[in-house]
Amino acid sequence: MTKKYRIGVDVGGTNVKVALVDKEGSIVFTDTVPTRAEMGYEYTISNMIKAISDVMKEAKVSTDLIEGIGFGFPGQIDCDNGIVRLAPNIPGWVNIPIAEIVSKEFGVPVKVDNDVRCAALAELNYGAGKGAQNLICITVGTGIGSGLIVNGKLVRGASNAAGELGHIKLQMENGPLCGCGDQGCLEAFASGPAIVAMAEEYIKGGKSTKYRELAKNEITPYYVCEAAKQGDVVAKKIFEKKDAKLAAKQKARDEMKKRKNQILEDSYKRIREEKKKIKEKQAEAVIEVEEIKDKEGIQKEEIKSTETKK
Repeated sequence: MTKKYRIGVDVGGTNVKVALVDKEGSIVFTDTVPTRAEMGYEYTISNMIKAISDVMKEAKVSTDLIEGIGFGFPGQIDCDNGIVRLAPNIPGWVNIPIAEIVSKEFGVPVKVDNDVRCAALAELNYGAGKGAQNLICITVGTGIGSGLIVNGKLVRGASNAAGELGHIKLQMENGPLCGCGDQGCLEAFASGPAIVAMAEEYIKGGKSTKYRELAKNEITPYYVCEAAKQGDVVAKKIFEKKDAKLAAKQKARDEMKKRKNQILEDSYKRIREEKKKIKEKQAEAVIEVEEIKDKEGIQKEEIKSTETKK
């Protein structure tokens, strides 16, 4: 029986990774090309198509052995129609029918989904989450994303955006600009570019750092992380500051939530007290009505008694 394969394409703000895999999920061959988002989506699509062709060529696999191609994109994805609605960290990707374009090129079925949803499903079926029923998969790169698995199934939400952790607001006003165009998102504080920006600031300030030695040319979050693991003080400070910022923002959110809950509790307490007062007044009114009825009854009896005597 002829062995069949599938192709997975992970599209990020910096790189596009292509992998040829078998039905068991084992990677046969991979390749990576730059996204070059600044060149426009047509350039990136052309680059991806060439990378897919190169992978098949290197692995000596023809299109008739490919069962399908799957794309993982960051952002808002219409997975039913294979359209990238909006990719915040890849400028120009708005309502692009990528599934249709690539399917016409290779003549095979093409599916598109959010990249972290794909990662969550991969972990569930082949990775750290195998055998689990509930898990959350969080990825940190150009952006921050997450995928939720509940009761063994992927949670998509009403608009396929459930679990978009990266765009939770940590700072309501005057926060750092996020790739989505908003300010103060988690992504703007702790994503890969945010880490690199802080690392470069320290270098400009004249700090001697291990990650500068490791990177040689371009600093990436990987080198900052490796430097921190090796005990570099500056690198460790970057992650500590990021953690502190996130913790401070979370504390502020917790305080706000606590105050909100207190206000609600106070409101409920006042409502309960008002209801209690109303019930007490109603009870008093009932007693008064009963007393009036009793008095009227006594008066009637007295009148009747008087009339009988006459």
